[in-house]
Amino acid sequence: MNKQSKIPVSSPVRIDAYHVISCAVEKGVLCGWNLSRKYTDQPDECLLCEQMSEQVMLALCEVLKFEEVEEG
Repeated sequence: MNKQSKIPVSSPVRIDAYHVISCAVEKGVLCGWNLSRKYTDQPDECLLCEQMSEQVMLALCEVLKFEEVEEG
């Protein structure tokens, strides 16, 4: 089945945005932690923060769609 398929829903559906975002942040933190330790047992703080930030944003982009803002 195609991920974009529309399934008819007969009642209103509400999304728990806090839960969705919380799960994405947790996933990003864990992925960032694991990636920062992939090649070394003692990553420095800068690498750890960089990997965690990048992975959190990637996880958020999987569940949120950010609209592009035109400058000018």
